[in-house]
Amino acid sequence: MLLEGSVVAFRTERLSARRMTPDDAAYLERLHRDASVMRFIGGVRDAEASGAWLARNLEHWDEYGYGQWMLDTDGSCIGRGGLRMIDECVGEDLVEVGYVIERLFWGQGFATEATRAFVEVAARWYGLDELGAITMEGNDVSTRVLEKCGFVHERWVDHPVGRHRFLRRR
Repeated sequence: MLLEGSVVAFRTERLSARRMTPDDAAYLERLHRDASVMRFIGGVRDAEASGAWLARNLEHWDEYGYGQWMLDTDGSCIGRGGLRMIDECVGEDLVEVGYVIERLFWGQGFATEATRAFVEVAARWYGLDELGAITMEGNDVSTRVLEKCGFVHERWVDHPVGRHRFLRRR
């Protein structure tokens, strides 16, 4: 059930974010086929796996009232990200912040800007004062983004696709 007051769209200085919908399937399939983008998040997904991922994330919105937003700048979709229940490998009932930015837009501060917005939305609209995040071993760029946004590395966790850093923000 969608929570009253769910944030389905918001803006930052350079980004607009809107709730993910079934209409995003073609874009997500293309994004999920980019090996460099997917390197640290489980690898390339074919159309079927991408569609299953989208279906799970749409169900997450229905169940929790928050989820993944599509990220846009200057009329161009640049990726996705948002809030969702953290992977069970962490062993805690915690909301996770995560994102995927299209390669063309790497190194421009969009991941940090989006993550800061997700943290603010989580606190202001959902009352979440504690968040988690996981990054695959070797994904030092995402670890630095999370640390800039107040997340602190706590421990390593075993994830089905490889060892991950678990970070927490209180």
